[in-house]
Amino acid sequence: MLVQNGQNAVLDQINKKLWGRTLSTGMYTWRSGIGITKNGDLLFAVGNNLTPSTLADALILAGAQSAMQLDINPGWVRFNFFEPLGSGTYSTSTLTKGLKDGSSQYLNGYNKDFFYLTKT
Repeated sequence: MLVQNGQNAVLDQINKKLWGRTLSTGMYTWRSGIGITKNGDLLFAVGNNLTPSTLADALILAGAQSAMQLDINPGWVRFNFFEPLGSGTYSTSTLTKGLKDGSSQYLNGYNKDFFYLTKT
């Protein structure tokens, strides 16, 4: 957990067994996390050059009461928007500049875990 009861829960941010191996020797890399507010709102945070603690702080500033880390490193941190164009085709875009576009894998089969949200 990154955040518990609205507090930064990262006690040892350099333990790569806890937080994942980065592509460099340091802990700064692309990281993503998901959290929930007191009112039940869902939060998503993503950015480059983050440590587990800085990701936790960002989620706390957004109002997270609980939060956990998702993927790390440039090739795995992804967030795509899909807009139906009709006939089974979609336009896609990433949440922010620098994120890898995972739309092809998500639409055509992928052996890694992922989740999606739909707009109703």
